[in-house]
Amino acid sequence: MGGVKAGDAFKWGFFAAVGFFLFIIVAAYVLPHTGVKPSPEPQPQPSPEPQPIEALPLKIFVGDAVAGGTVDGTVYILDSSNRILETVTITSGTGTSGKYYDYPVTLFFTGTGYASKPYYFDPETAKIISVGTQKYYEADLEAYATPSEAGFGMLCLAEDGSVLADESSGSTYAMTDTDTMFTLQFTVPAGYGLINYDDPVEDEADNLVLIIRINDTLATLDVGQRVEYGGYVYYIITLSDMVATKDDPAVFTKVITLYYGGSSTLAINVSFHNNVDPSIIASSLTADSDTTLSDSLATFYIS
Repeated sequence: MGGVKAGDAFKWGFFAAVGFFLFIIVAAYVLPHTGVKPSPEPQPQPSPEPQPIEALPLKIFVGDAVAGGTVDGTVYILDSSNRILETVTITSGTGTSGKYYDYPVTLFFTGTGYASKPYYFDPETAKIISVGTQKYYEADLEAYATPSEAGFGMLCLAEDGSVLADESSGSTYAMTDTDTMFTLQFTVPAGYGLINYDDPVEDEADNLVLIIRINDTLATLDVGQRVEYGGYVYYIITLSDMVATKDDPAVFTKVITLYYGGSSTLAINVSFHNNVDPSIIASSLTADSDTTLSDSLATFYIS
């Protein structure tokens, strides 16, 4: 049988060794001249130096959030402790602070017939504008026109969809069980808005609040803060913001469930107030002096 002779094996091994040696020599010469270099190790980059915040006056703009156009009034500028730093008069929707600011402050607008949420100003994110050679921080505030009592509408619907009460007359609804639902309906005219906000100047809430009074303390509602006084039970309920559009009125509803196991006919009174602190109403059962819109339904009955 055939096989590899010892002499042939020696020759093949010799040629393989010589070939490997030549490859090492060529690689050592060619690779450094190919222009291919290993990627350098990434070096840590120094952090950029923080840029100082520039101290600039505030150019304040106040506009009607719904109808558009400018709004006049006063802006209070307060520090983090709600201490008033200065007041700025807003004329034709514009005012300028007398002080320069390089730190956060709160801007709070008040104007006749308007309500506005506090505006948090931070120079780190504020837009800088120029008027001539003077630079300012821009602050844009929105205000909502409050409707009159004549423009604002209230209605109460019974569980079967019938009208239980409007602002001039009330009727009676017969319960068939120990609970029933009724729906309060509110209409805000076009161009107006009713909002909840915190007043940092007076350090109190200015909310949209319902007071529902029932002539029997056995009656219970499924929502609101309950207060009993003089044989009556009162429920204080905070509503959400109600904002119409520029061209169309808006309707908002609040569904309430009444539980009652007694035999008397219940007389129910419902009143609405804006710009009031619910905790103040809970202690006094009347709206406070900040109220600019109050409305109520005629008394209705559930038997």
